[in-house]
Parts: sequence; C-alpha cells; structure tokens
Amino acid sequence: MQTYNAGVDRHEDPFGKNPHYMEKLEGKLYAVDISTGNKHTTCMLITMGGLAVDEETGQVLRGGETPITGLYAAGRSAVGIPSHFYVSGTSIADCVFSGRRAGADAAAQAKAASVSVSRTEAGAG
Repeated sequence: MQTYNAGVDRHEDPFGKNPHYMEKLEGKLYAVDISTGNKHTTCMLITMGGLAVDEETGQVLRGGETPITGLYAAGRSAVGIPSHFYVSGTSIADCVFSGRRAGADAAAQAKAASVSVSRTEAGAG
C-alpha cells in the first residue's frame, strides 16, 4: 500500500494501473490470494468482469468511456461479479441477459445502417 500511494504522488504505478484512475488507498484493506497456486481459492480460473460496457447496449467501452462500434461483450466477461463464492448456474442468467442486450443492439445498429444505405442508394438513382 505504501508503494502504491507513493506512486500516486508520482503519477505512476509499478503495478501497471493507468495514473488517471489512481487514488490513494486509506483505511483497512484486505488482500485475497486468488492465484492458481492457492489451493484454497474457489474461483481459480474463471473470467469475471473486467470489460467496461455500456449498460444500455453491451458495447465494450474504450478506456471505460466511449463505445467501440461493433464490439460487444456478454456473460461473465461483462457482468455479474459473484459474492463470497461462485455458483456455476448463476452465470446462465448473466449470459442470457447480456447476450440478449448485445444482440438487440447489434440488430438495431445493422437495421439502421441498412436503412441509411438504402436511402443513400435511392437518392443516388
């Protein structure tokens, strides 16, 4: 924590975090070893979260800010962080919800692009 906080003052993080998102750590903090070497961890090799997505469309956000056109994320890579333990069946709802959201937006974008092309072609004739 001391190393990290010193990095905040220098606007650099030896652990690779973007300085834009760095804030000093304070209070009581706990670290949890979820490495593959820890035989007591319950979530060793499961991807959960990690990608920032637009909550309305499911599009992946570049730098957590602007949508990347045509790139969607679904399932546990985009939503649903488990608490205390991981139950496999709970991922199904996350996949269905986020996949449906992404698919609906992708279809709407494709339809809008198709209508735009049709109007352009009609105007050119």
